[in-house]
Amino acid sequence: MKKLNIGFGALALFVGLLHTQAARAACPPAQAIFLFDQSNSMNDAGSTGAPKYQIGLAKAQADYASLPPTTEVGVIGFGNVPPIGSDPYTTLYVDLALGKTKAANNAELSASLTSASTPGNMNTPLAGGACDAMDVLFTAKPECLATTSRQLYVYSDGLENSTPTYHACYSAVSSNTPFNKDLAGSGFGLEPDSWQRYVANKAWTGVPTVDDIPNAIHIVTSVALLFDFVNSLSSSRSGGFDGLPASANLQSVDANGIAFFKGLAQVTNGAYFEAKKVNGVATKIPVAGDTDPQPTYSCVNQADVNRVVSALGHTVRANDPSFSQEDLAARDVNNDLKIDALDYQVVLANYGRCS
Repeated sequence: MKKLNIGFGALALFVGLLHTQAARAACPPAQAIFLFDQSNSMNDAGSTGAPKYQIGLAKAQADYASLPPTTEVGVIGFGNVPPIGSDPYTTLYVDLALGKTKAANNAELSASLTSASTPGNMNTPLAGGACDAMDVLFTAKPECLATTSRQLYVYSDGLENSTPTYHACYSAVSSNTPFNKDLAGSGFGLEPDSWQRYVANKAWTGVPTVDDIPNAIHIVTSVALLFDFVNSLSSSRSGGFDGLPASANLQSVDANGIAFFKGLAQVTNGAYFEAKKVNGVATKIPVAGDTDPQPTYSCVNQADVNRVVSALGHTVRANDPSFSQEDLAARDVNNDLKIDALDYQVVLANYGRCS
């Protein structure tokens, strides 16, 4: 038998390679953080007449249902009490670093979604909360960066007003420029030094002040914007606060704000959900597996099966000759940036369900 002759340096390299391969084999298909706005305005009525936080929880439960069983999940709430910009501004319900999965920890994770969605008498440090959650996603299991999809699900009425001034994503500037997804890599057209630009850059490059890094690994950002209206400090909630003056009444989320959240979700291949009324009818929460939901109707049927099957094996990317990037993202029902058997399983599991 011929003896295998390996030098010490080569042996060390070989052992290191084995460790790397073993680590990658243990990588989950996805890591997901569910981030909930816990500010006082989330108590207000949304498009269905129910409190916005309840609409957000229902959407979170639908998003959670679409994840593969081995997805590692974290759950965070954001909101801080006066004075504006105070600490703490996030609450950790489930630490992503613990590696808890739907398969092994479903009851605990489901309960944590309910707990984290419940609002308090707090302000809205959205920029700080979102950027901190993305920090966790970028740094958890760095050996898995190339193989694991990192997903951020945000449930908020979108009014940033209290990120601490020391935070890297803090800004006193709120962009008056609509998000332009066609300008990815150049600040998305957002106003320089605005909190929106910092958050968008964080998702795109990992650095709030850096507009582009070639071949950067992005966070998949899915947003549920629960705006309909923000009834802050109304007579129905005497003594409440959400960072707005006592004279504030109905404050609409402006078109630029809506464009920002929608554009951020689209450019990172995430999903966007907007709680509003269309012709007087409240928007329906999409059923997991619906690849082309309508604003007031969502159903999983044979068309969804066909759409997923016809795209099996494709990854969500801009240069696919058969599909547009947006179309592929819609068929990627579990947001892991590839259309595969896991997406097919979600569609089959919810076949025939409608909302």
